Amino acid sequence: MAQPKRCEEDAAEVAALVRAALERRAELSGADFPVRLFDRAGDGLSRLVIERFGGAVRVSGGPEKAALLPAIREALGAPAELFYRFGHEAQGGPDGGVRVVQEDGLFYEVALLPHRNTGLFLEARGA
Repeated sequence: MAQPKRCEEDAAEVAALVRAALERRAELSGADFPVRLFDRAGDGLSRLVIERFGGAVRVSGGPEKAALLPAIREALGAPAELFYRFGHEAQGGPDGGVRVVQEDGLFYEVALLPHRNTGLFLEARGA
């Protein structure tokens, strides 16, 4: 399998990287468990993580990635519930992003905002 191309802050290239990562994980698109959709440099761009928790999508990265949010949102298909955290700036739904998700038959409460970690560490699982 070819390695993803490395790129920097070009919005069109970032959108293409996100779409390529989604395509590689297409078999997980209908999964009802939390999924990491984009995993930093492994998908071609350091300091950018995209995770799905049910119907909610969380985008996080360094503050320099904030300008890429419109391109990322478009590449994701404009999800209804989008939460983001870039550095110390965080924004999302009115409830602060608390969700209950199921993983291997167990239920977990995750907080999509305002902290760096949600409480469920998807990086420990293969993407």
